[in-house]
Amino acid sequence: MNAISRAALMAVTFLSAGTARAETLTLEQAIRQSVAHSPQGEAAAARVEVLEAARSAADTKPAPTIEGTVENIGTAGFNQFQVDATYNQRIERGGKRQARIELAEGDIGVAQAEALIRRLDLAKQVQDLYVEVQSAALDLELAKSRVEIAETLQKE
Repeated sequence: MNAISRAALMAVTFLSAGTARAETLTLEQAIRQSVAHSPQGEAAAARVEVLEAARSAADTKPAPTIEGTVENIGTAGFNQFQVDATYNQRIERGGKRQARIELAEGDIGVAQAEALIRRLDLAKQVQDLYVEVQSAALDLELAKSRVEIAETLQKE
């Protein structure tokens, strides 16, 4: 279990600590709360936002450039100066822009799939821990009943 998952589970534990005393969480509620309060969700959403911005940037044409130089200014003995200017515009051929867009869209799809996998992994971890807690609660009840039986037998 990585640190982010542990942090998410701890957050759910602390957030639900007040309600845990009053009522028992169902498995569905525990999973829903852990996914809702997990920092992984916000991180995944931010990553998808960045990739969507990259997709928008991939859809733009290359920017034109203008370069200029001025020579022979302030030189003694020269009454003339020279100005040079250049305009450059890259022309793309062969579907390069479409390839960039498809690559960016593929990255978005991968990020969304990874976010889903992380949410499912978190739900599995919560489910495993929920089963452990249920088992421990049954062990506790069994131990309490054994103590009661032992006390009863000791009194007789």
